[in-house]
Amino acid sequence: MRCAHPAGAEILQPAEIVQAFGETAMALIPLAPNYGKLRNDTNVDVYLQRLKCGHAVMISPTTAKADEARRLEEMWDSPVKTDPVVELRQLLADAREGRNVDPAHVAALRAQIELETLAEEGRRERADAERAKAEKEAQEALVVPLKAELSASRERVQAKQIEAARAILELLEAVDEDMAVQDEAVGQLVTAGIPDDEVRPPARGYVHVTRVGDQDFPFFPRVEWLTAVLNAITHGRYRNGGLTSIAGRDLLKGVPSPIAGGPNIDPADLE
Repeated sequence: MRCAHPAGAEILQPAEIVQAFGETAMALIPLAPNYGKLRNDTNVDVYLQRLKCGHAVMISPTTAKADEARRLEEMWDSPVKTDPVVELRQLLADAREGRNVDPAHVAALRAQIELETLAEEGRRERADAERAKAEKEAQEALVVPLKAELSASRERVQAKQIEAARAILELLEAVDEDMAVQDEAVGQLVTAGIPDDEVRPPARGYVHVTRVGDQDFPFFPRVEWLTAVLNAITHGRYRNGGLTSIAGRDLLKGVPSPIAGGPNIDPADLE
């Protein structure tokens, strides 16, 4: 039975291989359609592939390189791709075992692995960048309106604080004006001949009054009016929670109770 040798191919007998390349050369020649590269005694690369019959076929360098390029292209375009890392490891293992391995194939696999690694790093970096961008946009979408809301709230509290301070100042000024009105009334009553002790009778406890006819008009220092305001706040809406400072002290806990018969505020007026 004759071997079906490729038409036009240069066929080498095993003895010719041994004579040209050494005793172990045949073991280094891959079975067709793969091929290997050997170097003869003239230091020229020869590409060979082994046929099933045991003979070897010589391939021209041009044909070999074209075949390698076609094989790599088919491998990369194939829907079922071989893992280049696995293939590279196998080739390196083959080289360690003394089998003929094409350096161009090894270089191509290493280049492919490097490119795929770089591509994966790029995809990961882009994914990380997109994720960071999305997180930043989500935070900004939350932070921007909250900043505006908190700024508006702080401005509103500040405005109310100023409004409250102005109201207290107006209260204290009104107390002074009331004292002036009462002093003027006392002067007119005394000038009209009413005894001074009847217009300003002795104080009952802490309460001082200006008596006009049969009606008493009590008057108190500014601090008593302010004390009444603080008591109304602490015992009104905040009677259960108190007012605690940053240091943990209830600054209004020591505010004295209003004096008997003195200024007072009905908590219902603050609701």
